[in-house]
Amino acid sequence: MSLSDAHYFEEMGVKKYEEIRRLLDSREKKDKLEGMKRLMAMISIGRDASNYYPDVVKNVVSDSFEVKKLVYQFLIHYAELKSNEALLTINTFQKDLSDTNQLIRSSALRVMTSIRVALIAQLQVMAIKQCVRDSSAYVRKAAAHAVAKVFSLDPEQGGALKELIQGLLQDNSTMVLGSAVAAFNEVCPDDWELIHPNFRKMVRLCADTDEWGQIMLLNMFTRYGRKFFLDPATLEKEPKETNDDGEKKKKKKKKKKAFYSDDESSNSSSSSESESSSEDEDEEPELDPDHAMLLSSTLPLLRSRNAGVVMSVATLFHYLAPRAQVVKVGKSLVRVLKNNRETQYLVLKNIATLVLSRPEMFDGTAKEFFLRAHDSTASALLKLEVLSQLVNESNSQLIMREFNAYIKDTSRDAVLIAATIQAIGRVAAWHTSLTDTCLRGLMTLIANSKNEQMVAESVVVVRALVQQAPEQRIRIIKQLIKRLENIKAAPARASVIWMVGAYHHLIPKVAPDVLRELLKVFKTESTQVKLQILNLSCRLFLTEPETCKTMFVYVLDMSRYDTDFDIRDRARMMRTILLTEKCEKLKEKASNIFLGERKAPEFYAPSRDSESFGLNSLSHAVSHHVAGYMEIPDFPEEVPDSSIRDPIISSSERSDNKTSSKKDEKRMKREVNDFYNSDSSGSDDSSESNSDKDSSDSDSDSSSSSSSSSDSSEGSSSDSDDSADKKKASQKKKKVPSKKAKRSESSSDTDSDSDDSDDSDSDSSTERRKKKEEEAKKKAKAAEQKAAATKKDSAAAKGKSKGGDKAKAQDPVASLIDLGDQQGVSSLLDTSAPSSSTKPLTLQVETSGGISPQGSKQAAATPTGKTAASLLDKDKLLVHNLLHFANGGGLNVEYCFTREESMYGVGMNTVKLSLHNTTNVMMQNVRIGEKRLETGMELEPFSDVALLPASSTNSVKIHINFGGKMRSAKFDLVTDKGTYPVALTPSAGELVNPLLLSESEFDELAKGLRGMHECKLALPPIDDKSAEEIREKVLLLCNMYPVESQADGVYKFAGKDLGGESKNAVLLVVDVQGSLIGKSESTLLGRQIVKELKDAFLK
Repeated sequence: MSLSDAHYFEEMGVKKYEEIRRLLDSREKKDKLEGMKRLMAMISIGRDASNYYPDVVKNVVSDSFEVKKLVYQFLIHYAELKSNEALLTINTFQKDLSDTNQLIRSSALRVMTSIRVALIAQLQVMAIKQCVRDSSAYVRKAAAHAVAKVFSLDPEQGGALKELIQGLLQDNSTMVLGSAVAAFNEVCPDDWELIHPNFRKMVRLCADTDEWGQIMLLNMFTRYGRKFFLDPATLEKEPKETNDDGEKKKKKKKKKKAFYSDDESSNSSSSSESESSSEDEDEEPELDPDHAMLLSSTLPLLRSRNAGVVMSVATLFHYLAPRAQVVKVGKSLVRVLKNNRETQYLVLKNIATLVLSRPEMFDGTAKEFFLRAHDSTASALLKLEVLSQLVNESNSQLIMREFNAYIKDTSRDAVLIAATIQAIGRVAAWHTSLTDTCLRGLMTLIANSKNEQMVAESVVVVRALVQQAPEQRIRIIKQLIKRLENIKAAPARASVIWMVGAYHHLIPKVAPDVLRELLKVFKTESTQVKLQILNLSCRLFLTEPETCKTMFVYVLDMSRYDTDFDIRDRARMMRTILLTEKCEKLKEKASNIFLGERKAPEFYAPSRDSESFGLNSLSHAVSHHVAGYMEIPDFPEEVPDSSIRDPIISSSERSDNKTSSKKDEKRMKREVNDFYNSDSSGSDDSSESNSDKDSSDSDSDSSSSSSSSSDSSEGSSSDSDDSADKKKASQKKKKVPSKKAKRSESSSDTDSDSDDSDDSDSDSSTERRKKKEEEAKKKAKAAEQKAAATKKDSAAAKGKSKGGDKAKAQDPVASLIDLGDQQGVSSLLDTSAPSSSTKPLTLQVETSGGISPQGSKQAAATPTGKTAASLLDKDKLLVHNLLHFANGGGLNVEYCFTREESMYGVGMNTVKLSLHNTTNVMMQNVRIGEKRLETGMELEPFSDVALLPASSTNSVKIHINFGGKMRSAKFDLVTDKGTYPVALTPSAGELVNPLLLSESEFDELAKGLRGMHECKLALPPIDDKSAEEIREKVLLLCNMYPVESQADGVYKFAGKDLGGESKNAVLLVVDVQGSLIGKSESTLLGRQIVKELKDAFLK
């Protein structure tokens, strides 16, 4: 649409909506174009235009290019929503794949692959095959995008799609390359055999691809480099070679010589300079040539205007480049900071991680991270973190003055002021020379500030700094005690009281008096402060029982009737242990219990949690694992030889290279002879030019004749009854060698005329002429054999196609594909590979429902971080019966929890239903009817299955949220035969997601899950079973990850609860000696899992 079409976006009345159908049904192209423009305007402003889908579909056969283009845009938008209606025009899409306009061909492929029906997945693959070989790079790019669509629809097509990706990766068009790599990342991200022969070509063409393609390539290069290149850091640390005298050998770098300089002069003049410079400069590690080429080719992309490209290059250098080269990236990252808010945040997020390990990258750029008025709060927090990391001796005063200005600025957000104080604390902890200065500034802030939140944050930071060296900070503790009356914020008061109790031995005269004053206001204090007063009194009672016992008992009596149960329980515990005789053993160790020293807190940057994820990824941005995240692998210890990256050269290319090199050599000889032969300049030049023309003509004629022969062979194979075409094709093939011979003779005659002075040259030309004649004869014979073979294949294919037509006429399901012109389907099948065309087309439906004459097996689980099913054989997952055929009118339904990640949310379970028609009559409209779910449950049904043939099976998927509880999902299964109520009940082990933990992390979590959160059941000894049997038994029942255990006979498993907002850990320990322990904050879930496992082991 142009600017003159802006009136379409204005609000349209009811009459104009009614006119759209009339316009689309009109015979005039002008009216149809008007109607399509109105529809596209409706979609653009967010209105639903799906009701017009049947009217638009009728215009897909329009002759107008403008109308057809808009029709395809409309169909692409609604193809997924209206999949069944789109099937009606699939033959038209197949015809348009051969249209002369590249936009129509690409649009037809987009619409065809947007139809989310697994029934036509193989047809979609064949359409992609045709477009992969298209002459237009634009169509091939669309084919690369379509590969990922088909793979997400039907993963079983991965093998065929991988072959297509291999062809796309060999494409030399920069328009196609980025999309091909994107398809590679989706379908087979770890199949590096496809990348090896194309790696060098991709590196060379990376700078010429579009920005999105550059990002795809750079991300792939990063993973490839970590897999097949050595770590530059280890190369830097390798010891240098020494000579016999023990002195280190110096590797002199090769210096480029000046163009007009002599060898001797240049060497003598620069020898002293090169030696002195080589002694001073550190030698860079010797990288693999491909590794060095990758770094040098991607370095210029740092000047890109696209922040994503710059960030991808920075990521590549961070993971692959030597430390000396990574510094070059810093200035480019600072440059792209001056961008919109969203981009600025993502770049700052990556810089905050980079500066943790490579602060030298941003030396001298501290001012670029100063806060500005228009910065968002999230970006400002990251800038403060980066500034605290960049502090050194040269810029410490500048950055501290900037921090001081942020604190004094009352217009700033309180969150930023608190973050600034925390940044000052980190600087004080990391740089001991600045600790005293920072403490003095914070104490001044506590004394003079009237902002309670600022004072509270300052006190908390001061307390953490005091814990680093308490003996040297006694004066600060006393100053805080004096300010205690003026400090009103509960966290600050609790921090001061904690310091008094923890370091009471450093201030023995002050601590009891502080407790006495605090007892006066005990009733009015917050719960946080009361707990610290209680702890202080207990500590003083244990160290000075004579003077502080009365105050301790008073505090216990006051706490006994407090409204908070934490304070009541703490007071009851202290009274029982310290003031009664009931717990003598605990009383003896009371000092260890109540006076134990606490480890000083560690100051770390907030972005440390994101450091475990790869830079420039969504998981790094949100600081947790996201579906589709690909980890950056570690460097290998040994790498294969660089010859694996040599490009694969076909035999035809090699012969072309040889012939071209011979021609160049021959032409060079003539030019040299002419240069030194002034007598025969005029005549020789004319003869040479004529000979060159003749030779080039002979080459073009031979190539054209070979192509015509191949065309004729294809024509004869497609029509075996045409005898005249066969004769013409054979005659052409027989004439090929004679033409070549004649033209080679003429060219040799001209060559001999021009080169009479050299007899050896004429002899060699005759030998070459004989070889060319022999090669031409061989090619002609090979073409004849190929034509005969294709004739046989075509005859066999025709016989099979006739039998297939009869089968289609008998099968009502297969006739759905022949909804339009039969020629469209046959043309699509003919352009595919011969092996695939001879196989019958099997139709399968997996996720979206549909028509399926054959049952299809669905993969049990996807190997993502969410599922543990990849540790098991997919056929071993438990299958349960949902509806027996005796109660379902012949419909038998079984279900299985696939443990796949659901597209509808994290708390959803993906359940595969196998619908089996046990009758000899076709069933229709199989669907989910009324849903009778309890509160908190959700169910996403499968798409209606239009036809379920007799004695066939169809697999569909539903998604259920059980709300984290053991309850049944009740709903109706409806067919044309009747309605059948069912109830789907999950096992407790399916209500968890796997959790990846180390043994130390497992034990740390297990310590906090005791008492009511722990369930232990006895088992008969199972030490007769192997470790594999035990793990398989547990993983079949529970969707967990096994945890590597150092103890023999103990098996640990970890998961997390699916239900609720907070994901609670579910831990499981199996001891072969006879115990089964479950730990979880979801008590009922943990107990049920242990009970089910015990029953399984007893069986």
